This record gives sequence, C-alpha cells and structure tokens, in this order.
Amino acid sequence: MSSEKRKKVLLIGVDGAEPTIIFDLAQRGILENFQNLMRTGSYGKLRSTIPPHTVPAWTSSVTGVNPGKHGLYDFFLSLDLRSKRPEYANSTKRKVLAVWNILSEHGKKVVVLNVPVTYPPEKVEGVMVSGMLTPSLKSSFTYPSSLKEELLDLGYQIDLGGTLLDLLLKRTSGRLRMLSSIVELIRNRKKAAKYLMKEFDWDFFMVVFVGLDRLQHWYWNFIDSSHIAHREKESRRIYTHIVNVYINVDKAIGELISTAGRQTNTIVYSDHGFRPVNRFFFTNNFLKQEELLATKKGQRTKPTIGQEEIFKVMKTLHLEKFVGAIPNSLKRKIGTMVSPASSLLGITQVDMNCTKAFQFSNFIRINSGIMSSQEEERTVEEVASLFSKLNLGIEAYPREKVFRGPETGTIPRIVLLPTRDVNPSQLLPLDGTLEMDYNPSMRVPSLMRCGDHSLYGVLVMSGPQTKGKTKPVHSDIVDVAPTVLHIMDEEIPEHIEGHPR
Repeated sequence: MSSEKRKKVLLIGVDGAEPTIIFDLAQRGILENFQNLMRTGSYGKLRSTIPPHTVPAWTSSVTGVNPGKHGLYDFFLSLDLRSKRPEYANSTKRKVLAVWNILSEHGKKVVVLNVPVTYPPEKVEGVMVSGMLTPSLKSSFTYPSSLKEELLDLGYQIDLGGTLLDLLLKRTSGRLRMLSSIVELIRNRKKAAKYLMKEFDWDFFMVVFVGLDRLQHWYWNFIDSSHIAHREKESRRIYTHIVNVYINVDKAIGELISTAGRQTNTIVYSDHGFRPVNRFFFTNNFLKQEELLATKKGQRTKPTIGQEEIFKVMKTLHLEKFVGAIPNSLKRKIGTMVSPASSLLGITQVDMNCTKAFQFSNFIRINSGIMSSQEEERTVEEVASLFSKLNLGIEAYPREKVFRGPETGTIPRIVLLPTRDVNPSQLLPLDGTLEMDYNPSMRVPSLMRCGDHSLYGVLVMSGPQTKGKTKPVHSDIVDVAPTVLHIMDEEIPEHIEGHPR
C-alpha cells in the first residue's frame, strides 16, 4: 500500500497542558500550530482519571480503560513502611494491552517515544523509547536495544532529572536557568522524534513532551494572578520567558506535523490540566487528631536535621553537581529514610501497629492488618464522611466509586481528588498544624510546587479522517486509544471502555 493511502496517526502528548492557557494563547495567535489545528479540526477539554496524575492518566489514554482494569493507579503500587520499600509502577505491571500492542499484532508499524511508565520497553512492530520512571540513560531504555547508542549520540534526554531533588536543585539554581533547561528538553525531544520519524517506517507515531508539566509545577504563581504568591512586577519580568516554553512546544508540534506529512491524522492531548496550590492540608495530622493514626513511640519531638537542612548545606557548599552522580534508586531511598525537615515528620514515622488510616501519595490507605473486615468498612465510611464535612475542596472517594474492573481490589481504599487550591500532604508537622499557606521560601520538595494537576486537559484533532467533526465537548481520556484505532480502521476490542471521537 502506498504511503499516500495509509491511514497514519501522529499522537502527541503534552503533559499538563491546561485548556485555559493553551486555547487562549492559540486563539490570540501566539501558539500558531495549535491555532491551525483548532481551525482545521476539532478541539475541547479532555477529562482525566481520578486522580488526574501521570501514571493512571497516561496509561488509561493508551489502553482505553480505567485503572481498575489496567492496574497502574499511582507511582507507588505497594508500600512496606517497615522496610521503607515502595514498589514502583512499570510496564510489566500493566494488565491490559496498549494501543501500540494492538497495532503491532495487526502488522502496523509503530514508533513510541517517551511515554510515561513504558519502562522496560516492550517488543513492538517498530520502535519504543521508554519515558518517565526509566531508571537512567544507563538502563536498557530502547527497543530494539541497538537504538540506544544512536539516541545517546544525539544527546538524548529523558527528563530534567530523575527525582524531585534534581528538579528542586534546578529550580533553585535560577528561574531563567530552569526555563532554559525546559526549552532545551523540548528541543531535544523534538530532535529525537524527527530523527525516528525519518529513519523508521511507521503507521502510528506517539511522542510525549513533559516540559509544560515541569514548568507549571514550579512557575504557576507567575502565570496565575490569583495565586497567593503572585507578585505582579516580578511576574512581568519572567512571563515572556514562560510563554517562550509554550511557544517551543507549539513549534515542536508544527515541525512534527510537517515531517509526518499532510495526509497524517494528528491528535494532540494532555493527561490532565493545572490549578493553583495556595494551601496545604496535612491529612495525616488530621487523621491523628481523629485518633485514626498514631506515630511511633519515642518519635522525635525536637527539631533535627532533615531534607530541607541537607538541601541548604548542599547549596551553601555548591555540592549540586555531585547529585547527578548518585543513582536515582539511591536518591529515592535516602528520600524515604531522611525526614523532610526539622519541623516535619515523614510517612515512615507512622506506627502501623496502631494506625487505621494514613495518607500516602494520592490515596488514603486503610491498614487492614490490624482490624476486621467490618471495622475496615466502617473506617472507610468514617474517613470519607470526615472529608465531606471539611469543605476544603478535597474529595475523598471510596475506590469502588471511581474504579471498575478486576484490579480494583489492589487499589488503596480511598482516592483523594483536590478540586480547588488546597493540596493534601502526607507530611506531619511536629506542632500538629493542619493547614499551611504556600510559602515560596520553603525548601521541602513536596511543599515547593505552587501548581498541581486538575481534572481536565486538552484534546485537539485534525487530519483527513477527522474533518467535519464537531467540538468533542464530553471526551474522556479513555477515548484516546479507541479514536486512534478507529481512524486506522482497526477493530476496537470489547474490553475497551472509551469511544472514538
């Protein structure tokens, strides 16, 4: 079949693309390629998973099912507080085929670049380069394995850094310096994508750009005038540099569309949107106050050295360059062993022998090991009821209200969804504080991000098979995979929950 008649799809993921920003900049002509896609195709908001976070959202988009079926609901799939060993998500733990698996089985050529949770890379009919959660460039992050050296010769990057500490160091090295690093990452990804697009034959090409997510976590206060830490004069100085990051993403999209050819169908989407973080709610202190959580006896009650203090010493002695030489696995282990700050307790100080419920990541986990099944159900109801009375803009859903499928039982009992400007935090201030305003001088990694994920991202489609479609107002993230299959005239498997758009 000639390349002109092949129904090809270019699927571009833009991590964290917020509709209010993207559509506004596009309509003003600042994002010319987004504007053109919106003018010639269809566009609208895209509802993410609950929680609207990296692992479940990207995985649901490429499988067409909710986390209750595919099983990847968080970065951490299990947590042993006694050994301090969390189990991280990876591609081998996904229970459902992704769109590239289905297409490969039907003989279609695929190229997959930098999609989160694709490590270790899978054997496909084509090429795969794993994305976020890849251990490092030293690992086997490509299929075929021989492609690794080609990408390294191009100066390939996976991300700005392998851990939150790496990002924090970049953020505090200078605002413009980090923005320059994000732009460099975007251009680096574009270079690799164009190289793969030209070197390999393909029917389906997918690439994810993570730059906007990294930008918005750390710079939202400069973007959003309603943010508690917004300073107008300072924001005016840096805003042009921030918009330049969006423009570079837009240019990358335009170049990829041009390289792919005018007969290619293009879908651009994000895994979630963004919102301000003005306050933190310390969930575990709240659960402790409600006598559902206990900290270990003999816990420190006086300040000691924590991550915040270590970070300040590193900055004072200019030791940042040595951090890159430390393996990511070791940095993560140190992060779980060392308290976040002298004034804060971490999750490892929770006494699991006396705790019924505790927050870890985006979930409240019920400690079923110390109670009967009936008491466990009562605890779930109690915690959900407590949150509904708080009126903080943090919804607490029992898992059965959010997830469906055989993997639902492996997911923690309660999922948290912040809907306004308050973020739940698993940290425990020693003084029992329940709430704290965002403070830009804070140097605790998880309390430094001024923006976080929201439920609605973007969906923009244009191409020969999408002409004449109306605005996809009610699209869901599970609709992405079946839309790709439909465009490419492939049968949509019965287990897929989404619908073509």
